[in-house]
Amino acid sequence: MSEIFPAEARLLRGRAAVTACPGQDSCGLCASACAYGAIKKPGRVPQVDHALCVGCGACVKACPQLNMRLVDGSKGEYAEITLKCPLTFLPEPDGEARLFDGKGSFIGAGKAVLVQPLPGGQFGLVRVKTDRALLTTAVRIG
Repeated sequence: MSEIFPAEARLLRGRAAVTACPGQDSCGLCASACAYGAIKKPGRVPQVDHALCVGCGACVKACPQLNMRLVDGSKGEYAEITLKCPLTFLPEPDGEARLFDGKGSFIGAGKAVLVQPLPGGQFGLVRVKTDRALLTTAVRIG
């Protein structure tokens, strides 16, 4: 398995899954959702094999705790981060998306380039165009 965050060479190829799962339960829905076998859950914390990950986002949609995201470093000066969030935090298309780190601290903002409510009416997907420096730390939208 690859390291927790994809290597720079992998980031330059496009979207890749990253987990912020604290491993507090034995959920495994992200691994079950991955049709490419890129996510394994040998213990409590899922591991992403970035060589197998195609960046489809099935794991992001499947995670009930909002701990999966897609990162994309192939966009040159900026980056894109795809996150699942409650509908109450879903920004307007082309609107500002406020980004937060794992401790809940505001770290910056970006432009919502994709806003997609998900079936069930509780969550949505947001793809945010933002500063490349936020790629490794942004884990939530608020």
